[in-house]
Amino acid sequence: MADSKSHSLLLNKKAERHLRRELLLFFQVTGLYLSAGLDLSLAWTEGIRELGAELKEHLQEIQGQETLLENLARLEQFFVIPRYRFTFSLLKQLYLQGSPLCPAFKSFSRFLRTELERDLEAHLRATPTRANLLQIAVFLPATLALVFLPFLTHLRAAFFGAE
Repeated sequence: MADSKSHSLLLNKKAERHLRRELLLFFQVTGLYLSAGLDLSLAWTEGIRELGAELKEHLQEIQGQETLLENLARLEQFFVIPRYRFTFSLLKQLYLQGSPLCPAFKSFSRFLRTELERDLEAHLRATPTRANLLQIAVFLPATLALVFLPFLTHLRAAFFGAE
């Protein structure tokens, strides 16, 4: 069911981070609708309506005109980020058992938020190192030329005579 476009998204770290932010928004909005008393099927469609283009396209591609349970089963098998497929399996099981879903949506939202914060912290820790390496690569040759060129000119004049 998943096409090559969705598989190419697996390789791109920025695209995955963007999809995770959209998934966080989806779970927060759906959880909000559930806590307001809406049924999961209605909250689900409202959550999808609030999504960005990429995740909305992927969810609509996977979901058909079937029931919510069938859509959850398809998401369990074909969701673009494989490590989150278990979440849809868990939601399907909770829905089948008639358990309250609002705590599950809130819990997964918290998990996604902490995961995104961890990724941001790791990115921010690595950014100064990358910036320093870039500065070294750009400014070191010019600095070496400014420092050593007069010295080399002086040595050349001393050994080979003034020209």
